[in-house]
Amino acid sequence: MNASAVLQQTLEKFVHSPAFGDVGIGEFRRFEKIRLFERPYSVQAIYRLVGTEGARNVYVKLFKNWRKKPESQFKQEIETEFHTIQFWYDQLKEFPDMTTFRPLFYDRDSDCIITEETPGKNLAILIQQNARFFPKTSIVNTLANYLFKAGRLLYHFQQKTRQDALYDYQTLIEDVDIRLKQLVTIPAAGFTESDRQQVLQFYQRHLTEAQKRAFPEVILHRDFGLGNLLVSGDAIVVHDFNRLEKGHPYFDFTRLYHQLEMLLYKPIYRPKVIRRLQDAYFRGYGFSEGRQDVVFNFFFLRHFFTHLLGLVRSSESSILSRLYSSWVKHRHQQYIRRIIQQGR
Repeated sequence: MNASAVLQQTLEKFVHSPAFGDVGIGEFRRFEKIRLFERPYSVQAIYRLVGTEGARNVYVKLFKNWRKKPESQFKQEIETEFHTIQFWYDQLKEFPDMTTFRPLFYDRDSDCIITEETPGKNLAILIQQNARFFPKTSIVNTLANYLFKAGRLLYHFQQKTRQDALYDYQTLIEDVDIRLKQLVTIPAAGFTESDRQQVLQFYQRHLTEAQKRAFPEVILHRDFGLGNLLVSGDAIVVHDFNRLEKGHPYFDFTRLYHQLEMLLYKPIYRPKVIRRLQDAYFRGYGFSEGRQDVVFNFFFLRHFFTHLLGLVRSSESSILSRLYSSWVKHRHQQYIRRIIQQGR
């Protein structure tokens, strides 16, 4: 059976199940396929469900076992992802201007998950399209408001999911060193053993200072970035939850900030505009310590190493792509050196 047929069969099972009542459109009448698209790890379709009391769009997602895992393990991972989405949806219910896609149905037989579509505009695309060159003040104000709201909502959610355990910074240092060791072994990274030792010395030099500021662990998104945020009216829609993990609140906080920072690598984005967006994000989160803050830079640096590692591992084919990657690598190295030197 091809993927399209599996998706439709799963949808037919759903509309005749008790779970269909949660959609809130009355009795089922019909469905219409809007679009079918394929991703590296899944095949998905958007369907329009029509009932006696309204209509809704839903996503039906068929997972690919691209790593050839044992069937039982593969199915368990899909089920875990569904329950993770359910967890986040339930957690976000109390926030009137923050939500995520509502999980509706999981079918173990077909390896499919159905979620309700939440319409919205991707925040990364909004910024990329509207913040370039010399945007109008009104446009910058609108974008800054989105970033303020994203920071505020992240902060309040982290407060809600605080754990009893305090974060151990040694965990971060070990995580960073895994990336550093890998960078040293890749000639294209231009990263030496001496560079690795300087980074580790930076962390060790400021470890005592960081430990004085005890942070309770929180539940992490792990990829709280511009591309995983949608703007839907007054609400921010967060998506791409795939696991539950505990960690330092600044892991997610610095992830989005790092993405904004990388826009400065492109001359079409003016520092004045990007700094305005970053400052709005800081204010929303309630962060007043500033960019020189040691704990902030502990995690900010980590994102540079992760991105740099992905960059030097990629196999760009076009000359333009290789040139741009080389430029990004150069800028990353500048940032890393600057942060380490400022912390001396």
